[in-house]
Amino acid sequence: MGFNYKWFKAGATTLPEQRVYNRFFKKGMKGGYSQGYVFHGLHFTRKIADYVKKITSGGRIFADKHRFYPLYSMTGNIFKILITFAPIGLGGSASVMCAVFALPAMYSVDADYPWWFLVATLSWNFFFLNMFFVFNLIFSRYKGAYIDREKQTISFTWRVKGKPQKNEFGHATFPLSDMEAFYSMQLKNQYGGSTHALCIAHKDHATYSGAFLQTSVKDNPHNPNFCRMEWELIQRFADNSLPLPDMPDLEAYRHLDPVTVKYDQQHSRPERYWRDMHIKQQRAIERELEEKVYTFPFSSALSNPKHYAQKELEKPWLTWSIEQKYFQEDAEVPIWRKRANVIFSQLTIGL
Repeated sequence: MGFNYKWFKAGATTLPEQRVYNRFFKKGMKGGYSQGYVFHGLHFTRKIADYVKKITSGGRIFADKHRFYPLYSMTGNIFKILITFAPIGLGGSASVMCAVFALPAMYSVDADYPWWFLVATLSWNFFFLNMFFVFNLIFSRYKGAYIDREKQTISFTWRVKGKPQKNEFGHATFPLSDMEAFYSMQLKNQYGGSTHALCIAHKDHATYSGAFLQTSVKDNPHNPNFCRMEWELIQRFADNSLPLPDMPDLEAYRHLDPVTVKYDQQHSRPERYWRDMHIKQQRAIERELEEKVYTFPFSSALSNPKHYAQKELEKPWLTWSIEQKYFQEDAEVPIWRKRANVIFSQLTIGL
């Protein structure tokens, strides 16, 4: 939103359109074998929750991942985040208190355990687990912006001044070429702690007030590289002359993008490469790339790309082979323990 544009713009560093890091990765919701089976435990309203999630949270904006790239507004969704996670924090804190109350009861016969508090805590977490879909239904309106890969535009879900054009969803829409990206230090305390925010705004913000978004990136104290990496990913996704970035989050949608389909056929890309990989291996790859981006010399690569810029990995399946050890480790865990872990999580924090 536009009310804090001047605050973020002051002292900001403008990001170039040049791509030099060229490593794009977002893990999928599931790996090929995260638990080996689907077990919902005490979540009896799971089907209702899945349906509500499907019809809310932006609808097509999140469903058509081959076309749209969503950018959450942290300033626009703070209230929703607080309302959503407050019950989780309450249930988790109560569960910790239940464990604390158990200590004196274990070592003293005179100490009475507050069983009523334990029953109330478990009941609250069970209730929240099965009623969480109501929160999604009440706070269903997506607040943010999104990139349209097909039309080369960016759209904002809130009102923008200046009579901008509207897309098929009625949202203010601008050509990507009219936008600029920058990062600024978001927070600094007396101990030197800081974090950076990635911002995207219309170049003529005075006319199109409200065409501004501050979106979140990985926490990066003293280091703006994650802002730079995210901006490169946004640009790469929007470049419809190239196939979709080859990463787990987008693999299931590659067959819907004509340029990507042609590329995959020419390079004999495995159809389910990422989806057949264990989610734990995906997380390991994600950590590996995050460690590299933290130390990557962006400034040197921009000024001397021939020497420092990286080429994009065109065939990740040749870089990271699927490791069977993760599947073997998963298979060694008894099913009863997996189910017990799911139920324990549901009863202690309501998730």
